[in-house]
Amino acid sequence: GLILMIPAALIWMLAPPPSPFYPMYFIKKAWIYAPFFLFGCLMAARPALRDWVIAKDGVAILLGVLFSLLFIWGVQRHVRIAEAIGASAAGLFWLHAILSLASRHFDRHSPVVAYLCDASFTVYLFHLPIALLLAIPLLDVSFPPVLEWAALVAVTTCLSVLVHEVIRRSATLSLLFNGVSPRKYRRKAAAQKPPA
Repeated sequence: GLILMIPAALIWMLAPPPSPFYPMYFIKKAWIYAPFFLFGCLMAARPALRDWVIAKDGVAILLGVLFSLLFIWGVQRHVRIAEAIGASAAGLFWLHAILSLASRHFDRHSPVVAYLCDASFTVYLFHLPIALLLAIPLLDVSFPPVLEWAALVAVTTCLSVLVHEVIRRSATLSLLFNGVSPRKYRRKAAAQKPPA
């Protein structure tokens, strides 16, 4: 966690000014995810690391709460280093806690979960530009914020999954956006999983 927090905190503090989409989108808030994305790639490549991350650990929830409070304090007091470290560490510990809980309670075959896993990278890549493009017309609209948020999330999710459907029907696009075939990867992962 500390190794990942260092580059994330530096990116948070030194990143370029806000993008043209300010205040909806900050360049530094995109770059700050790079260390975590690389950590996710490592987890996919090294099953032992993934198993370590999803191991049961009640301390992760406590640390997630504490670092979330540090992040909130940093934002309110304009202490950038506290904001950067709080955001990075809270994200890591909440990730650990959520993956740990999910692995204990939802680790069984489900066609819906398999589909969502296959779609996750494409949805990850496309959801932000879709959300930004959909949000621009809402800047001049005065609907209740919760209603705007719910509509934006629903439409963004549907359009992102639709993009996934287009991509998965093309072998070339699937290779470009998803790399190895998800089904082949699942078979490989299942073969490496030790018997219960």
